[in-house]
Amino acid sequence: MTRIPFKVSARTARLIGRENVANAEGAIIELVKNCYDADAYNCILFFDNKYHLPPSILAKEEYLILSGFSDSIDLFYTQDINGNYLLNDNSYKDTEKLNSFFSNFCHLYIIDNGSGMTEKVIQDHWMTIGTDNKNTQYETKNGRIKTGEKGIGRFALDRLGKSCEIYTLPEQEKEGFLWQVNWSDFESPGLTIDKVEAELTPVENLDLKEKIIDLTQNYEPLSKVLNDINFKSGTIIKINKLTDEWDEHLVERIFKSLEILVPPKEIPIFSIYLFSSLQENEYGEISSEFCDDFDYKVFARHLDDHSKTVILEIERNELDVDLIEKEYIGVFKQEGMKKSPYDFKTLKEKKFTIETTLAKLVPGFKDNDAKRILDKIGEFSFTFYFLKNVSSAEDSRYPYKSFSSASRKQWLNKFGGVKIFRDGFLVRPYGLGKNDWLGLGERAGISPGGAGQKRTGWRIRPNQISGSISISRVANSSFQDKSGREGIQENDAFNLFKNIIIGIIEEFEDDRINIMYSFNQFHSLRNDKESTKEKAEEFASKRIEIKKIKQISRKYFPDSDTDASKGISIVPKALKGNEFVKLEKEAEVLAEGYEIQKQELEEKEEELRLIRSLASSGLIVATFTHELKHIRTQFGKRTTYLRKYLHEQLETSKLEGLPAHENPFILIDKIEEQDNKLIKWINFSILMIKKDRRKRRDIDINEYFIAFKKTWWSFLLDRKVTLNLDPQVEKCSLKAYDIDFDSIFSNLIVNSVEAFQREGSSKERIIEIKWEVIDKSVTVLYKDTGCGLSQDYRDNPEIIFKAFETTKKDRSGNVIGTGLGMWLVKNIVDEYSGNIKILKPESGFMLQIVFPLSKQKK
Repeated sequence: MTRIPFKVSARTARLIGRENVANAEGAIIELVKNCYDADAYNCILFFDNKYHLPPSILAKEEYLILSGFSDSIDLFYTQDINGNYLLNDNSYKDTEKLNSFFSNFCHLYIIDNGSGMTEKVIQDHWMTIGTDNKNTQYETKNGRIKTGEKGIGRFALDRLGKSCEIYTLPEQEKEGFLWQVNWSDFESPGLTIDKVEAELTPVENLDLKEKIIDLTQNYEPLSKVLNDINFKSGTIIKINKLTDEWDEHLVERIFKSLEILVPPKEIPIFSIYLFSSLQENEYGEISSEFCDDFDYKVFARHLDDHSKTVILEIERNELDVDLIEKEYIGVFKQEGMKKSPYDFKTLKEKKFTIETTLAKLVPGFKDNDAKRILDKIGEFSFTFYFLKNVSSAEDSRYPYKSFSSASRKQWLNKFGGVKIFRDGFLVRPYGLGKNDWLGLGERAGISPGGAGQKRTGWRIRPNQISGSISISRVANSSFQDKSGREGIQENDAFNLFKNIIIGIIEEFEDDRINIMYSFNQFHSLRNDKESTKEKAEEFASKRIEIKKIKQISRKYFPDSDTDASKGISIVPKALKGNEFVKLEKEAEVLAEGYEIQKQELEEKEEELRLIRSLASSGLIVATFTHELKHIRTQFGKRTTYLRKYLHEQLETSKLEGLPAHENPFILIDKIEEQDNKLIKWINFSILMIKKDRRKRRDIDINEYFIAFKKTWWSFLLDRKVTLNLDPQVEKCSLKAYDIDFDSIFSNLIVNSVEAFQREGSSKERIIEIKWEVIDKSVTVLYKDTGCGLSQDYRDNPEIIFKAFETTKKDRSGNVIGTGLGMWLVKNIVDEYSGNIKILKPESGFMLQIVFPLSKQKK
């Protein structure tokens, strides 16, 4: 047997490299990363692009220098009477030759003061395509985590120009090296990669500063920077015959990309400079801007300890503390603003800290994390700023600081979005352009309300946030690059990471919602709106009553202004004649208008009730979905006909002894069983939205729960769930809507059934509903033997009443439940001036709902 090696053509290797470095921008970023990996403190990019286009006019001295390289320039320029040289007509006849001449004077330099390369490093690593050096030795001498790992960054040089020369000086050495390659050598027909060679020449007493000045012809802006940089070691890359036309627009694009390449830091450990000979005074040191005009700043840090602790430092800067102290101090009398971190002391200090865990940021996920994906999330940090950038008419409700919408929009346009930085460098395309990889726009669309409208659940917009996430490929090895280096592979770990980031953002959102809602309520109380509404209602009722009395009085006493039956004067003595008539008509119009508005609001409430019912039906549909997929096409009376036709065509004696899965009659029985389930569900859904259940009536609580159990009996029986009713009162009624009670208790049933399927539930699946009358209120206790409230909610169980809050998540932490069930329950109870409270039983789940008998529904 003969063992033979694979061979790779030089051209194929070059194509693979180009596939991974698709454009000039990406190529330059790869080379800048190499500077960082070399432990450089400074990286200089110099675009010597003065002649990216043939100049229309040349000064005499400039012309003589250029002609010294080649006399072919004489064909294209003619001297004028002032001694200058102008492009002549030949420039239009042979533009290719003219452009080729000037391309010899266009170069790109990438310079760093890193560790340089020894001869061994050049031969063993630099010359090895796809080397695993940065994978096996991922940490630099100075402790940096190397950003590259695929060993194909050197093809960035090929992408940028046709040839390249590199001067490199290793640390503590005087002898350096000159490495040269012509990339066109890779295109030779039939040539394999091992036959392509580069030139390596030792350079004695290499002085990098002198070499830079010599190569760049002492370019003044660059020379000034060199005075402050130590070049005892480092590398100079010179790329010739540039592939791209480096005009001012392309250079500016590179500058903007480098501005966001590294996250902002107060003391940068890696400085980048950019110069262009085409625009001498345009560029210089590249620095990321700090945000000092923000409403909120949040810094989150995952420690990756045993508890998976996350520390959040929140800084509030949105409200004018002095104005609060003068005019809004009464807001802290509200229940939600009495304790830290919402009290005035904390608000004045601006900063406070929250300690949580990864599991609590993605509630319910840990309960179903069979693959232990949570353990794959390593140490990371996340800093983001919230900047509102539009003023609104409702701003007067809140003690906002003044801000400039224009300047904030401009800043966000440049630095907005949530970006990922791995080992100090930007990972594309996250947070660039309109890349809303966290789906913030979709979240905001679902919850479009303002922060002061607590029940709607305000969400930050993608054009209001600027953030940076810092990860490491060592601590987060599950986050692997896509093959084209444009993004991270969408695996379970990364999808969970996205949901964790959303969880951190929600901590900020909840904080802002609580504060703004409290200020909104304070504004309403201070303006006495509720009092005004009550007076208007009282006035309207009185006016309608006067109208009725007057109608009766005129019917029986047409000639009198007095109701003789009661001796009441219905016309005040001070108002007689036309003056009274006018006032009377206006008052009647006002009263009737109020009644019309009241009636319209009641109609709107009825619509809202129907929406709630449909939402509840939607939750139930979600529960049945896995079954419906199998039975939706198998509905009707077909099983009866199938049995009839089979009996006519088959001899049943031949079916004796057949396995159950081959016996057609047994199979038909199973189909019929599924059909019956679907029929039950349809009947249940129709019952939920029947018109008579949307009418307000005196509901007998005992009778209601008996009927409710009957409705759910078949569904619960199929799932081996027992529903026990425990009335503690013989007779009790409450004026309410059936549809509201259906929404409350159907949602609770659905949650219990789902909980029974989770780990930690009792083998006995029991739901118990108990009710009694206490202090003129109906108190309902609901309990099940399921797995109980998720551990993530134990410290703050009230969170489950938030809109879109759910523990139903897939293996990546993505929400698969609606998160509306308990929110609907809470809202309905509130509308009846009731109270709902999560209790803490020894096992299972338990809550208490109190409906006052004396109060009418709001």
